Amino acid sequence: MPIEKNILTIDEVSKLFGLSKASVNYYINMGLIDVSLRRGNKRFFEHNMVKCRMNTIHNLQEKGFLLRQIKEKILQEKYKDLQPR
Repeated sequence: MPIEKNILTIDEVSKLFGLSKASVNYYINMGLIDVSLRRGNKRFFEHNMVKCRMNTIHNLQEKGFLLRQIKEKILQEKYKDLQPR
């Protein structure tokens, strides 16, 4: 069963961004990276979404933000359209 070419596995995300698979799983569990597709017990990720999110994480880490603070910023951005005005 072929997977679309813009979809990545955890192994591919790990290699692409120089992270261990444990780190990728940690980011997933924290809610920093969203799973785009599940097939059986495998999780897949949309390339552009992961690339954008990892760039955001990296840039904020360089500015001194901790992962929990980055998570808060990502959640605020993700749900900003749902907040009352």
